[in-house]
Amino acid sequence: MMLGFLLFSCLLRDQFAQNRYMGRNEGRKNMYRRQREMMEMNKNKKYGNQNIPSFNEKNTKYNLYKNSNRIETKKNQNIVNLKENEEIPYWKDINVIDVNKEKPRTCFMSYTNRNDALSYDFYNSPYVINLNGIWKFYFVDHPTDLPSNITDKDIDTSEWKDIKVPGNWEMQGFGIAMYTNERYDFMPNDPQPPKLPDYLEVGVYRRTFEFPPDWLESRSIYLEVGGAKSGLYVYINGKEVGYSEESKDPSAFLINDYLNAQGENIVTLKVYKHSVGSYLDDQDMWRFGGIERDVIIYSQPKIHINDFEIISTLDETYTNGIFRMNISVVNHNEKLVTDPLSIEYDLYDKNKNLVLNEKIDFLVFKKEKFSFKDKMIPNVLQWSAEKPNLYMLLFTLKQGDKILEYVPFRIGFKKTEVRSVIQDGKEYITHLINGQIVKIKGVNIHEHDMYTGHYVSEETMIRDIQLMKQHNINAIRLCHYPNGHRMYELCDEYGLYVVAESNIETHGMGYGDQSLAKNRDWLPRHMDRTKSNYKRTRNYACVTFYSLGNEAGNGFNFYQAYMWLKGKEVYANNRTVSYDIAFWDWNTDVYASLYINLGYIESLGRDGSDRPVIQFEYSHAMGNSNGKLSRIWDLTYQYPNLVGGFIWDWVDQGIREKGKNGTYYYIGCPEA
Repeated sequence: MMLGFLLFSCLLRDQFAQNRYMGRNEGRKNMYRRQREMMEMNKNKKYGNQNIPSFNEKNTKYNLYKNSNRIETKKNQNIVNLKENEEIPYWKDINVIDVNKEKPRTCFMSYTNRNDALSYDFYNSPYVINLNGIWKFYFVDHPTDLPSNITDKDIDTSEWKDIKVPGNWEMQGFGIAMYTNERYDFMPNDPQPPKLPDYLEVGVYRRTFEFPPDWLESRSIYLEVGGAKSGLYVYINGKEVGYSEESKDPSAFLINDYLNAQGENIVTLKVYKHSVGSYLDDQDMWRFGGIERDVIIYSQPKIHINDFEIISTLDETYTNGIFRMNISVVNHNEKLVTDPLSIEYDLYDKNKNLVLNEKIDFLVFKKEKFSFKDKMIPNVLQWSAEKPNLYMLLFTLKQGDKILEYVPFRIGFKKTEVRSVIQDGKEYITHLINGQIVKIKGVNIHEHDMYTGHYVSEETMIRDIQLMKQHNINAIRLCHYPNGHRMYELCDEYGLYVVAESNIETHGMGYGDQSLAKNRDWLPRHMDRTKSNYKRTRNYACVTFYSLGNEAGNGFNFYQAYMWLKGKEVYANNRTVSYDIAFWDWNTDVYASLYINLGYIESLGRDGSDRPVIQFEYSHAMGNSNGKLSRIWDLTYQYPNLVGGFIWDWVDQGIREKGKNGTYYYIGCPEA
């Protein structure tokens, strides 16, 4: 069966290959012609009756969007009338993005032992339970084939199959995998978002877990699914907890109200391979379903650190560190807390020397946000790909003299800028890191493993990063979605400049009037994914560029996303915000186009450009390719505004399979 669906996938893929290699060449000629014209156009844009700020205004004028399409329920309210049983289930409803899910935040863990916290290892905390492993699994090809009681706590699972979590179900003998580039796998012809076909795979996962009994009264307990493709329903002991469609970001749910204090608890995850959100997941990769990242239970004290925002940049001399920080604390106690509280931080350098310390005393009602004083660190150790110097930040939250929790996080001091330089008497606009022009020698990398699909182990991440460093690669584009938190931590540690890209690609809708970037009904989803990517990754030193998405057209929704991001970054770390399909439009700080022809690259270097040029994809490296690479880099070294690029891609997305005769073979498709 596995061989059959893989061959079917490749045959289908071959229909698209000619379009990409041949049709795209002609299309790109027209695209470059249009881009040259855009450079000369008036930058004042207008969309409908809404004036859009020009490129020159983009750092000073923001129309901040507020997301009002998130469904929430009161903390202690049990969901009785399941919307899934109504006419439009969550997974088919464009107005539902998530239900009862915690808002995105920095990834961190809570500890009560200082040394455990300083180890910077999630699993050294006594307050995390790893649910990875063997789960019971029920699979159907059609949602209507699911038994109505499939999520009941007392259902008989003796006939269910076993499945490894994390790991896509297609890699374990269930369903059909498909590899497509531009077309939607679930609706390849005439897609009509948000419409979905009736034939969609569904998998139901189930397992039991126990937790320390004292957690229930004294701590806030969360279930976190690191990533699931695509519509995720969560149940505890047969009761619906919530729902999420962001397949490449963690989904966390507060579950105290659903737990049994004694004995076993049952967690059930119902995953629809496709949902309305799948229209934003049209990336060039294997289309898999299921749970793709870790599943954990973790807890924090009822009064706990909810999130923090760190600004760690450099002054104009590039020698002194600027440190600024905001932190939020939440209180889940039912009764008013009258005891004095305090939040304190210690900042240590790589030699464990204390560099900074500050303490704030406060009272908290439900949620409070605090700002620490701005600090200057003389002769700070810079973070760069060549010298990834990190500082350890340790928060201590106290109630009176009692330590509630320690929270650690590593930070680095780095400054990014888009500014002009003079070479041979001519002005060029370029991209600087710590005051230097750094040529980006990058690669694109998908989350892919030939054994597990889109689940990538930490060992594989480390192996890939070490190989990159050995081959002088200094940057990666996490195409085309956020990765798990461990990937960013490793890039911080080893030293790689990262493009943090939002999980938005709608390639199958094209770039014209049908593009979802121009459809305001899809604005909440564009903003939700933009905000989630940013709030999860904003504190990592390695994040050097933000990307609005990939190959999803351009229009009002991306204008809003760009303005929101710039509004967050302009007075913070001021990182570059980019988007490949914006081309020369105002909502990208760099010209980040894909596969630029050699003549155009040379003309951009010779004639100059109003922003840096970084190819987000180039030198397609699968099969017989990589032509003219030396010439591209001769030009890149010659002209300051040509900053480099990201080769497509790091590793072939092949799958290892065992044949009938016992031998192993590898299957993939010739073009990606």
